[in-house]
Amino acid sequence: LNVGLTAKTDVRVEIYDVAGRRVRNVLAPAQEKGWNTLRIVARDDRGALLPSGVYFWRARANGTNVTRKIMIAR
Repeated sequence: LNVGLTAKTDVRVEIYDVAGRRVRNVLAPAQEKGWNTLRIVARDDRGALLPSGVYFWRARANGTNVTRKIMIAR
C-alpha cells in the first residue's frame, strides 16, 4: 500500500471483508513525511491466509482516513 504523509506519524491500516468485518489491524509506527510503501501480508489477525476475494483497506494518519478497494487472488 502506498500512503502519502504530510508529517512523520504512525499509520493505522485496517482491512475489511465485503461484509464489513475487520479482518486485519496493523500499526506502522513512525512513518516518514512523503510517500511510504507499507507491506501488509494478506493474513487475518489470527495469522490465517485471507481467501481470494475483494477487500477494503483503510489507512488512518494525522486525523485523515483513506479507504480503497483491493483484490486478493490466490
